[in-house]
Amino acid sequence: MDPAPGTIFDREEFLRRLGGDEELYREVLQVFLEDCPNQMDVIRTAMDTRDPMRIRSAAHALKGAAGSVSARALFEASGALERAGAGGDLDACDQAWQQVQAAASVLLDRMRAEVAG
Repeated sequence: MDPAPGTIFDREEFLRRLGGDEELYREVLQVFLEDCPNQMDVIRTAMDTRDPMRIRSAAHALKGAAGSVSARALFEASGALERAGAGGDLDACDQAWQQVQAAASVLLDRMRAEVAG
């Protein structure tokens, strides 16, 4: 299931937190666009090794990054993955990982459009 459009990325909230600085906004988005795929790779490796504590830790890092850019859907999905990893529930991790991937895909597309536009 794809995240609801209004929950993907709250541009106004994020820009407000940056004091309305459009240049800083684009710079931070660019950093996120470069870093998020790396964080996703770390989670993917943890998922492949079926290590719930590494899953928890990697999901926690992604959740923090998503929260810092007002990416609500990815924040929530990463939080669910973090909780599943903390509980050692690999089936729940699999389900949450699917949600993280979907949310990240939509978010990164939206952010690329923001940076380009």
